[in-house]
Amino acid sequence: MKANLGFLRKKLNCLVGGLAIGLIGMSSAMASTYQWKGTASSDWTNVNNWSATGFAAGPAPTNGSFGHRLNVTNLAAGFECVYDASMGTTAYGSNGVRGLVVGVGNFRITGGTFATTNAASQDVIGSGASSTQSTLTNDGGVFISWLLELGGNNPNNGTLTLNAGSTTISNLQYNFQNGRATVSLNGGTFTIWKTTQISPTPLNSVNTFLFNGGTLVAGGSGFSVAAPNTNASSGYFVRDGGAKIDTAGFNITFAQPLKHS
Repeated sequence: MKANLGFLRKKLNCLVGGLAIGLIGMSSAMASTYQWKGTASSDWTNVNNWSATGFAAGPAPTNGSFGHRLNVTNLAAGFECVYDASMGTTAYGSNGVRGLVVGVGNFRITGGTFATTNAASQDVIGSGASSTQSTLTNDGGVFISWLLELGGNNPNNGTLTLNAGSTTISNLQYNFQNGRATVSLNGGTFTIWKTTQISPTPLNSVNTFLFNGGTLVAGGSGFSVAAPNTNASSGYFVRDGGAKIDTAGFNITFAQPLKHS
């Protein structure tokens, strides 16, 4: 795994001009938590879209490397959090501090680069109340995460939708209790080293990976894709857009066969 993380470190270094690598050793005491609530609009720069009570006053800083954490919790207000090209290249997280938690809400990347640099604590999509929806969508930017968990301790629904751009995740983890975790690869490139199943996961949780036109890229040697779950509704499914897999010269392993849907 050291070689894999080393490769990702180099990738982050190129994207954020070396600042993110220095951030990895930053003290968590320097970190702040910013919470998006989307009260007024999807405009990142509007201070009214950020929670002030109990959190750092928004808008959250961008175009640099920070030890901060971004929480997205906009479901009640209805305005999703949008990160666009005008925000440049941003790195969040530090040792012991998650860079991104999408709870009951939606985070959409349309341009620019949003990266998280914490290898110790996972980013989370799906840390909300029961029967709610949490989503991260890449519509044309760059998203990088060392460790991303689809799901948390609540039985809600977490979705990673990739329509365009570039997404790189060292380790994608499925962790749902009676909920649903979905990856939809519709466009762009998705580079990963492995997916893992966090135990115990109930057999009635539904975890799916949908191929529909994007390209899955093996990030390095040891590439492996775990079984999302053993029930009939879970698995790796190929839709009309097809499954495009770039092995990058590595041997790759899927724990379950791909199925047409």
